[in-house]
Amino acid sequence: MRKWKTQKLLAKRKQFPIKIAEPLTPILLKWLDHYENLLFPSPYKIGEPLSRWWAYKLVRHLDKTIPERLRTQLGLNKPLIKNGKEVKHKLNLWLHWFRSQRASQLGDNYGYEVLDLVDYFSWKKQDTTLIYARRGWRGLAAKMQASQITYA
Repeated sequence: MRKWKTQKLLAKRKQFPIKIAEPLTPILLKWLDHYENLLFPSPYKIGEPLSRWWAYKLVRHLDKTIPERLRTQLGLNKPLIKNGKEVKHKLNLWLHWFRSQRASQLGDNYGYEVLDLVDYFSWKKQDTTLIYARRGWRGLAAKMQASQITYA
C-alpha cells in the first residue's frame, strides 16, 4: 500500500475507550483482532474500512429488516415532527442514529459532559453535542432525587 494512502487511512481511524466490564466487549475485541483493528471492515478491499456509501446501504438494509418489536424498543416507531407537523409516520434507522445513541449512552451511563463528548467524537463545535446527545425523560429523571419522582 502506498505511504500516502496508509497515512490517509490511519488519520481516519480513531481510538476510543471502552469498559472491559461491558457485556459486548469480549465479542468486540475478538472482532477487532480478526479484522485488523477495523470496526467496519470492507468486504471488497481487504484491510480497508467500509466506505461511507456501503455503510449507508448496510444501515438502509437493516432498517428494512428490523422486526417491529425491536423498532418500538429503539424508539423508531414514532412520528418525525418538524415545526409542529408530522413529516414521516415513523423514523428510519440511519448512520447518525448510532452516533446519537452512543452519545446519549455516554452522557447517561458514564456522566460525560458536553466537552467530554466533543473530545470523544472529535467534533469541531459544542453545538454538535446538543444535536446528538439527547437525554430524554429518563436522563432528566435520573438527575432528580429518586424519592421525589412520580411517573404519570
